[in-house]
Amino acid sequence: MKEAYCAVALECTVKYLPGDTDTCGGKYLDAVDRIWRGRIQDLERSKASDLVFDQLRNRRLQVEAA
Repeated sequence: MKEAYCAVALECTVKYLPGDTDTCGGKYLDAVDRIWRGRIQDLERSKASDLVFDQLRNRRLQVEAA
């Protein structure tokens, strides 16, 4: 389940990766904010979810750095 949650979060983010930075770069940044800096970060802070694991944390750092 953890791996699936991570994969879905990545898929929901990378679908907005810009091929042309003028057309969809804003959507990608919105997805990063909404998914990784919002939902995932909230899960990490709450420490109440079993969905948070090292791979998810590492992916969050990678996505935010991109």
